[in-house]
Amino acid sequence: MKGQLEMKVRLVLGKDDDYILDSMEDVIIVANLTNKNSWAVRLLNDSMTFNYQDIRRSGKKSLIIQGDIIGIDTLELWHEDDLLHTEPIYVIMNDATLNNIFTMVMVLMVLVNTINMGAQLDLEIIKEVFKKPIGPFVGFVSQFVFMPLFSFLVGWLLSDDMLFRLGLFILGCCPGGTGSNFWTLLLGGDINLSITMTFLSTILALGMMPMWIFLMGPLLTEGALVIPFGQLIFSLVTLILPTTLGMWVRWKWLNAAKVMEKIIVPFTLLTVLFIFTAGIYINLFIFLLITPLMIIAGFAVAIAGYVFGALFAWIFRLKLPQITAVAIETSFQNG
Repeated sequence: MKGQLEMKVRLVLGKDDDYILDSMEDVIIVANLTNKNSWAVRLLNDSMTFNYQDIRRSGKKSLIIQGDIIGIDTLELWHEDDLLHTEPIYVIMNDATLNNIFTMVMVLMVLVNTINMGAQLDLEIIKEVFKKPIGPFVGFVSQFVFMPLFSFLVGWLLSDDMLFRLGLFILGCCPGGTGSNFWTLLLGGDINLSITMTFLSTILALGMMPMWIFLMGPLLTEGALVIPFGQLIFSLVTLILPTTLGMWVRWKWLNAAKVMEKIIVPFTLLTVLFIFTAGIYINLFIFLLITPLMIIAGFAVAIAGYVFGALFAWIFRLKLPQITAVAIETSFQNG
């Protein structure tokens, strides 16, 4: 995704700068990027020298800026101790066509698969889950008690970067997403419990995320944090509508539901493979932002969530398919 920009810079003197011309000395303008932690932009030359003739003729000098990854930074131009100019630098995708096509295809595949999963749900089993909600209770404790606390602890132990800690903590507070349903299906878990837990965790996140951010946020940032209520509601709607449509298909056309049952595992596998192949290829530049510390922290939180969810479900004597569903739902965060 690397691209270069040539910025032309002209030095214009004010009324009080005549002494520069009188001295006939070269003027060196130093360029600087303010965000030292950003990998988005690099300066291929960080200074420009204007001689007497350049200044008299309003000559231009070139500053070469290279964009390595999507991001933003601020360019500053200095003369000695005087800040002359600031300019925001944005690095964006030159052509988002492939990315847009991938997004549309992925959304369509996830939508179809969620409808398909809805057609496999048994209302009687779901009613039993709500009558004796041990599974959802185990999932609630795992997702909204253990995961936020553990992710906070991991961030605190691994890094002094407050933004890193904050990002990991927010991830630990997020509910599960449809990805957990796909993997539960592929690994032989209880899909009825998985979808029920995803539904409940998304609703509960509307209250639990603000609570945790209110309690722990001041330890991680001095600024105000915005709760993504809109995104949570959107996730809820995109789960409920296709799932309900699938359940309606099962109620209306049982034979169609049986056909869908035969293709759901291959189609789920195809969806996962599509995301892991085309998705990685198109978004390969994202991996440039990933550090070894991020990988360690991410795996630590995910594996701990899986292990804790499985052990907690086992303690409550849930069956293996339900243990699988709880473990995956806890491990997969829709961050």
